[in-house]
Amino acid sequence: MDQSKIKQVNRERRGQITDEDLSQYNKLSDETLVLMLKDENPQKRTAAAKILCRTPNLNNVAILCGAMKYEKALYSIIAMSESLGKMGEIAVPNLIELLGVIGNNQEKELPSKYFKKKSFPLQRDLAARTIVKVGRPALPYLIHTITGDHDVFKKEQAVDAVGGITYKTQDQSAADAIIQTTFENTGNQDNDVLLWKCVRALSGFQKNRKAFDVLMEMLKHEIKPPIQWEILRSIGKIGICNNQLGNFVENFETENHEVQLAYEGILKDLTLKRN
Repeated sequence: MDQSKIKQVNRERRGQITDEDLSQYNKLSDETLVLMLKDENPQKRTAAAKILCRTPNLNNVAILCGAMKYEKALYSIIAMSESLGKMGEIAVPNLIELLGVIGNNQEKELPSKYFKKKSFPLQRDLAARTIVKVGRPALPYLIHTITGDHDVFKKEQAVDAVGGITYKTQDQSAADAIIQTTFENTGNQDNDVLLWKCVRALSGFQKNRKAFDVLMEMLKHEIKPPIQWEILRSIGKIGICNNQLGNFVENFETENHEVQLAYEGILKDLTLKRN
């Protein structure tokens, strides 16, 4: 068996299915599709997940969320996430409950490397990534999660989702919630990851003066390097060029390589904004 065939077989074992193969399941009832989500064949689970979004109701949302918690096949997980995203706002409450629950890929400590890409970092939490697919309608639910009585880990994933949605849509309705959470956790070493995620989320709030001001104020205090370089990156992405930032840039010094990279990123962003 040649390498291309081996790769194709492996993708099928992980649940990949072609549109042609998918078509044979289109006429099945929702009840049959729900049963297929438990089939031993991952391609059938993928097919069921893809088609169930045609009926966006609470029952199908709950079933897909429940299946996504335990699914191991890559393409089946992707199909479940995509379908829940297509179902829209109706899926958000269930997805909020799944924040930080699926898998063990979420950030649990501050990073050691600066994120150099122009885009907003992809959410590592599957539920957060799915909520981002819903978009604007999810923001009120996320704001409630961030400002309400929830554990820190769930808030972290909600902040991540807000950052992704804001970056994609430029809906800045969550600005006050993120800024307030930033204020509340500045200097709280127990919540360093939440603070870092808030700072990163603020990079999506372009031209927002409140976001800019809170980040510039944070730079006056002693902060850990990962949070410092994220502040610098977010300031550059917000894109406000004024004398305050100009004076800071002219007098900035650091011995930390990753922070230096973020500083160079600000210089590049300022050049682009002025040209």
